[in-house]
Amino acid sequence: MKMDLQKILNSRLFNMFLSLVIAVVAWVIVVTTVYPEGEQVIKSVPVNFQYNSSAYTASGLDIVSAPAMTVDIRVRGKRSYINNLSADNFLVYPNYTPVHGAGEYQLKLQIKVQDNNWESSQATIVNDKSLPEATVVFDTVITKSFAISTDTSGLQIADGYIFDKAQCSPTEVTLKGPEGEISKVDKIIAPVYVEGERKESVTQSSTLIAVDENGKKLDLKYVSFSSEIAEVTLSIQQRKELPLKVEFTNVPSGFDISTLQNRVKLSKTSLTVSGDSRKLDGLSELVVAYFDVSTFALDKIYTMPISLPTGIKNQENISTIDITFDYTGLAEKTVSVKDIRTANVPENYQVTPRSKKVNNVTLIGPEEELEALTESAVIAQINSEDLQLSAGVMNVPVRILVPGSPNIFAVGSYTVECEISTGNKE
Repeated sequence: MKMDLQKILNSRLFNMFLSLVIAVVAWVIVVTTVYPEGEQVIKSVPVNFQYNSSAYTASGLDIVSAPAMTVDIRVRGKRSYINNLSADNFLVYPNYTPVHGAGEYQLKLQIKVQDNNWESSQATIVNDKSLPEATVVFDTVITKSFAISTDTSGLQIADGYIFDKAQCSPTEVTLKGPEGEISKVDKIIAPVYVEGERKESVTQSSTLIAVDENGKKLDLKYVSFSSEIAEVTLSIQQRKELPLKVEFTNVPSGFDISTLQNRVKLSKTSLTVSGDSRKLDGLSELVVAYFDVSTFALDKIYTMPISLPTGIKNQENISTIDITFDYTGLAEKTVSVKDIRTANVPENYQVTPRSKKVNNVTLIGPEEELEALTESAVIAQINSEDLQLSAGVMNVPVRILVPGSPNIFAVGSYTVECEISTGNKE
């Protein structure tokens, strides 16, 4: 047993361990008795830019730029005290006294101890006068909304097609930042870059840029955008010139409408329009107006609004068209119609005309045919499909027909007095 202990005491490992223990004990004795004070570095203490903010907000200012900044604090004092200090025991903040308006400032930093047990007799801050300065930018922060414009100056369109419009999503953007920067903004633009000649619509993402009144791009260092990207849809449409046509309404039964169609004269025979190529490819002509035959009159010019199919756009600066007719050989004749008939009367109803004739009916047609026409060849028809029937006496519209003359038609509107009753027909 004695030999084992002797071997342990004489071993190199034991001697090394014993030397270390003696050194530590000696160091503790020196620190606590011979040199009880020392220096400690508290690393990476963050700078708080919000502390004492009333010093600048009272002037209507905000911080628009401040660095993410930390500092090291050197503390000298009793080792037993300073060895327990951490970053939480200190508040570092700028001195805002020099700030009197918008601009960039180099501000000195200050240190405030947040340890209630701090005693200046136990410790002092060594480097509080030599801390780095903080570069801080101040201004009045505002928000302002701008409609987004598109820049399509580089867009190339293929022959036979046109650029219709550009749509942005979102349609506007809100800027937030210093008033001095935002006041320089004239427009927010979504530039579009499309390669080659376009025949079809296209949608692409565009990074928004701010420009001044001269169109120069602005470098807004401290401004934030509610959206930095816009989806821009460029609508490309086919362009086509089409012949024009007029359709007719209120055409009398038995009348040959080609009699008028062949006499139509339009102030414009064709129109340049645009639209989706799938729709335009199927069109060989455009019906731009509907002419009411009952309004026809000799030697008259009719000005009518141009009406186009849904999705087709007028590319010319006209909104009306003049319609005239070749009146050569046409004449007008006034007759009284005594032959008044009923048609399509529902069961259990009776429609009895009380008027004996329809006076002053105006007929239009070829002059020779009108001269030969007798009043007995003209019929006034009461078509019950045109009526809301109810028992009693009422004035009802009549259709004027010329069954034996497909080139003659009546113009104007006419009524007769009828007695309408319910019950079985006799």
